[in-house]
Amino acid sequence: MYGQRGKELVQELRHADAVTSYNEEAVRSIVSETTALAKEVAVVAEASRDDEAFVAPLVVFSEAIARNRRCLLAYQCVSLLAGALMDAHGSRRPCHRSVVALHPSPVPAATSGAT
Repeated sequence: MYGQRGKELVQELRHADAVTSYNEEAVRSIVSETTALAKEVAVVAEASRDDEAFVAPLVVFSEAIARNRRCLLAYQCVSLLAGALMDAHGSRRPCHRSVVALHPSPVPAATSGAT
C-alpha cells in the first residue's frame, strides 16, 4: 500500500519508550518510494491528457506522496527536538513524550466513537 512505510516509521517513533537512533534506512526507502511515485504521476499525467479515467490514479499517487512527506517531516521534527534535548541534558535519552510535548500536534486527537 502506498505510504505504508511512512506510517510505520511514525508509529515506531510513537510507540517507543525512548527516542531511538535515527532510522536512516527507513527514511531512504520512503524517499525512494516518493520519488518512484512522482515518476509514476508524470507517466500517468502524460498518458491522461485527454482521458478523465486517469484522474483517480493521479489523486491516489499524489495523496501517497503528500502522506510520505508529512510522515518524514514529523519524523525529522521529533528527531531534531530529541537531539536538542539530548544536547541540553547530556547524553541521557529523553522519552519521546517529552519531545512531543514540546511540539504538540495542531490537530486534535480523533475520538474513538467517530467514524
